[in-house]
Amino acid sequence: MCRNRRLRGRHSGHNTNAAAKREGVDDANMMQLPGVTEVLAAVQAGRADAGILPALSAIRMAALNPDTISATDQTALPEWTLSYVGLGFCAEDDDFRQAFNAALKGYMGSDAMMAAVAPFEYLPSNLPGDTQTDWICANR
Repeated sequence: MCRNRRLRGRHSGHNTNAAAKREGVDDANMMQLPGVTEVLAAVQAGRADAGILPALSAIRMAALNPDTISATDQTALPEWTLSYVGLGFCAEDDDFRQAFNAALKGYMGSDAMMAAVAPFEYLPSNLPGDTQTDWICANR
């Protein structure tokens, strides 16, 4: 989400702080906000000139507010900015984890999954493809 000045609002608790710093945005030009709604409000009110959100959140907010904000084309973002959901399991749940991973492998990217996430602007480019955990950890 972007306007034309220099103050950026970022959603706290994500990798957006590190991403902004990596792109040269100084701390003095960032305000930390608690969530997507607050980032949207700050941009719309002119308190922030851009909002840094996860891609799907930014796309959804732009779709709901087309007269006031726009979202960056997520397919044009550098590879290092990609982020994927991680799931954690208790160590003693190994059987469940294995069953979950087997089911997930068949579901990820399937026609059924893509239809279920289509209303949220989820694209095939949002799928992790061959991305491995070690690459994700190294790029955070």
